[in-house]
Amino acid sequence: MAEVLDWRADPDPNALLQRVAEVLHSGGTVAVPTEAGYLLIASALHGGVETLRRIRPDEPLQLATAGLDEVAGWLKTRGTLTERLTRRLWPGLASLSVPVGERDRAALPGGVNDRLIDGEGRIRLACFGHSAYENRLMHGVGPPAFVELPAGGRFTPENLRERHGDELKLILGDGEIASKRLTRVTVTGEGWAVERHGEVSEDEILRSAGRWFVFVCTGNTCRSPMAEGLFAARLAERLNCRVA
Repeated sequence: MAEVLDWRADPDPNALLQRVAEVLHSGGTVAVPTEAGYLLIASALHGGVETLRRIRPDEPLQLATAGLDEVAGWLKTRGTLTERLTRRLWPGLASLSVPVGERDRAALPGGVNDRLIDGEGRIRLACFGHSAYENRLMHGVGPPAFVELPAGGRFTPENLRERHGDELKLILGDGEIASKRLTRVTVTGEGWAVERHGEVSEDEILRSAGRWFVFVCTGNTCRSPMAEGLFAARLAERLNCRVA
């Protein structure tokens, strides 16, 4: 039966996360709180991934990253669109399915190559901002693979233990949390598509994927709005579309 630790009550969070790291290093599976709700995680390097697949056979395995800096070290052929989306949507409730090139496979940790790249040569990446997740202690055992719990459900350490106590080794509790659906985005070259709709809207992705131009003046409030208006008009003319 899963061990339960209370993230909110313990005065030494590092000791809790050290325990999480120990379980992951031994190949165990853990429930951890994030802004998306509780996620079920296992180390991509040390095992436990097959347990995640048994718990949620209908869900794809995804990789929880430390953000753009970590992804930049792995994916040398990621492209500017992937950079923009990771920089603007993370940490948050969107995951990205991105292609993995041959050069990238050499940079990715071995367990990731073996367990998390799908049959189409793609990997799903996410990044979270919960206080437990932001502490990088648990990442000393390698990047965690995760599966989501059903969206809309309200999960507590107690009902997680009832449902998955035999498969999980540890539950890092943070009270009752409603599960939110991650928006899954597929990136192909410099294009993208929503694979599954979730908390992040398509408009937000569209804005995050775009190139941003900022006009600033220091003298008055007229020059930068005028520059913006002229630029928008010229751009619309070039693209043969309306300014809006």
